[in-house]
Amino acid sequence: MKRLLAYEVREPNEGHCVIVFATNNAAARREGGSELDCEFGEVEHCRRRPHFDQYAPAGQYRRSC
Repeated sequence: MKRLLAYEVREPNEGHCVIVFATNNAAARREGGSELDCEFGEVEHCRRRPHFDQYAPAGQYRRSC
């Protein structure tokens, strides 16, 4: 199982961003984009933010496929 990592996902139009916890960049971009109401390709950037890893939900892991 993989540990959840923190990612900052930003949308281009209004500059809003969210921190999401996911196992990889693609999953974070998909989840964050959904939360920001934009498509996968519309996300301005999706960057790791390791200093937020400590806030990942305790005991939550994602199984790798």
